Amino acid sequence: MAASSGSWLQWKWADMCGPGGLTLWSAKNHDIGICFQELCLQVPVFILLATVSAYYCGRHTHWIVRSQIQLRILGLRTLVAVIMAVATLIKICAVIQLSPGSLQPVDYLLAAVKGVTWLVHAGFILALRHRLGVSLRGPFGICVLWTLSFALSAVSLRSHVLLYRNNPLPEFSKFLCISYGFSIAEFILQCLYLLTLFPSERSCDVGTYEGFDQRLHSSESQSLLGKLQYCIIICIYTIMFQEDIIMIH
Repeated sequence: MAASSGSWLQWKWADMCGPGGLTLWSAKNHDIGICFQELCLQVPVFILLATVSAYYCGRHTHWIVRSQIQLRILGLRTLVAVIMAVATLIKICAVIQLSPGSLQPVDYLLAAVKGVTWLVHAGFILALRHRLGVSLRGPFGICVLWTLSFALSAVSLRSHVLLYRNNPLPEFSKFLCISYGFSIAEFILQCLYLLTLFPSERSCDVGTYEGFDQRLHSSESQSLLGKLQYCIIICIYTIMFQEDIIMIH
């Protein structure tokens, strides 16, 4: 019974990562293991990025009116995030179609996490158009997590280059080609995202900012309500005054 119960507790990393299992360092490629990158580095970072993006996406504070240049920059950033989400889905479909049986559970997990993350992050960028303060880059936490994702994209590209050159398993050549191509595309998209972070709020028409918050909303609504009440009272007094004049006549 003890041996059987112990076997249930032992995790077979080959079922999750493939024949190589979970390796921290690949001595043959002199690089970090692909499964370790995906499962232990990329998945946690993208989950954190999705969580923080969702948090700020729901915050309705620090409203602002941006200039057309800023809106175009944020629009380009949103497009890049959506393309990265769609590219993740296209990669999985392409591998299933062209090289069936090559994907491992960790690949499906990473694809799902990445797709959801970039879609949620696109919603955060849309919220950044009129909320969350003056900065075009967003809160500091978002910048840190995106920087980590950019670094991991560069590391993943290097790993896929090494795998493509060595190609230890010829039967996975199509899978390696697809992964290699999409890793290049992802890194290019990340570089485009990086370019949208260079413009600052000071270089994009500062005079068009009109920041306001919830307290301003409440004060405006209260002043509008007071004016409405004043108009109603004046109308009532006018009607009563006219009725008194008619009764006198």
